[in-house]
Amino acid sequence: MSQQERTEKATPKKREDAKKKGQFAKGAELPTAFAFLSALFLINILGSDIFEQIALFVHDISLKIPHLTELGPAGVQILMTDAVTTLAIVVLPVILIGMVAAGAGNVAQTGFAFTPEALKPKPEKFNPVSNIKRVFGLDGLVNLAKSTVKLALFGSVAYGVLYPMIEKAPTLVNAPVATVANELTSTLYSLALRYGIVMIVLAGADYAYAKYKHEKSLRMSKQEIRDEFKSQEGDPWIKAQRRRSARALSQKRSISNVPEATVVVTNPTHYAVALRYEREKDAAPIVVAKGADLIAKRIREVATEHEVPLYENPPLARALYRVVEPDQIVPIEFFGAV
Repeated sequence: MSQQERTEKATPKKREDAKKKGQFAKGAELPTAFAFLSALFLINILGSDIFEQIALFVHDISLKIPHLTELGPAGVQILMTDAVTTLAIVVLPVILIGMVAAGAGNVAQTGFAFTPEALKPKPEKFNPVSNIKRVFGLDGLVNLAKSTVKLALFGSVAYGVLYPMIEKAPTLVNAPVATVANELTSTLYSLALRYGIVMIVLAGADYAYAKYKHEKSLRMSKQEIRDEFKSQEGDPWIKAQRRRSARALSQKRSISNVPEATVVVTNPTHYAVALRYEREKDAAPIVVAKGADLIAKRIREVATEHEVPLYENPPLARALYRVVEPDQIVPIEFFGAV
């Protein structure tokens, strides 16, 4: 079936099958943008603590380095352990929040979906012809365009942030170290924040393209839709789904009829059957709604709201629930009880 003939939107079954195979609309840029901005946010909050940890460590090292020969192997080992510990304290929180944010970026696109099918090795990924087509085909051109746009945007942002700093540099030559440090920190944070905003914009565009490409890949021909419909006609699961949907629709419709009931016969908790009998209108009592468990509870609630009396009779409620459907007349053998 040629691609040009696939003009119809994918059916729910086609979409479900695609999910089982791990085929989602997923952009690569969103997790990266989430991770970068989350890490930047954490650094902004804990920045003073991080720099304090680094400053203390550098100060401690500067005092110990002149005495390395006196420290001996054991002392050097302790020094290295302190260095690794300090680095872990500073870096690990940033890495962890970045990983969590990247995971959130993936979940935002695909949901909490685990697809073992996607983990299976696919021979086409190792096919050199397919790889060449991917690199030099439409996907390759799109990736090249994305990289070019990304480079241009990042370059423009860097120029806009750093150029004023470069012009200001001569005035900082004789400035105190703290002033220079504050200027550098402020400039770098401003640059990183703007990079993050650009990354989010690019991620949105990347996801939109991925969504378009995914939807296009799922399109079906009219013949494929007809074939799918025929194959599903005999599917027991589909039939059961239809029965459940019809039953749910019927129950919802019947609950809306409860306010017109004359009385509701209850079990009192498991069953509820709403009956209507108006001498001028009905030849015999009619069941306008019935339900079990949660539906029965809802029928009782609606009846109470509309001041329809509740009549507790467990044997009658069970019998009516099993024998009579909504909009049917109560059988003559129940007339005495009703």
